[in-house]
Amino acid sequence: MSDKKYGLIGGTFDPVHIGHLLNAQYAIEFLNLTNFFYIPAFIPPHKQDIFITPYHHRVKMLELACLNNEKFAILNLERERGGVSYTVETLKELRKLWGEKVEIYYLLGTDSFLELPTWKNPREISSLARLVVLMRNQNYYPLDDFKKVRDLLVPSSVMEIPGRVIDIRASEIRKRVKLGLSIKYMVTKEVEDYIYTNKLYS
Repeated sequence: MSDKKYGLIGGTFDPVHIGHLLNAQYAIEFLNLTNFFYIPAFIPPHKQDIFITPYHHRVKMLELACLNNEKFAILNLERERGGVSYTVETLKELRKLWGEKVEIYYLLGTDSFLELPTWKNPREISSLARLVVLMRNQNYYPLDDFKKVRDLLVPSSVMEIPGRVIDIRASEIRKRVKLGLSIKYMVTKEVEDYIYTNKLYS
């Protein structure tokens, strides 16, 4: 029996929004997790040619978003490692750090899960952590595609839990700020204030 159960979610978090927070809290309760860690990507592999808000701003927004939840924390492993941020390398590092007694649950939205074959060493990723897929309505994605991806991985590592479906995307938030539209209730008040104070996305 493992001593601790840690949840993880990686991403650009540009910016972190309430969907990230709500699904993390839901996973904590559903899986009885000890703690939940956000891992902001330093250089996301799929976004190397796209402008991304500097790392220190993205981390500060995460810190503000996590303020009121004692189970939330941030890991800066990918900045410390430098270079392109590969999930498989991060999980290997965490396995060395935490040992085998810690159960690691890596959260993925359905979209991200279906993109796993394009990630570096997806099967190895699934051998290092349980992959927790936040499921949407099954009409939303092709079930055959889901099965094809699962078959590429260690099948026993993949688990599905019903996600809290909130249709908010970071790209939409950035666009709304640029257009002068409200982002109230899409991000926490602290994150909203930080975006405007630092003139992000405008």
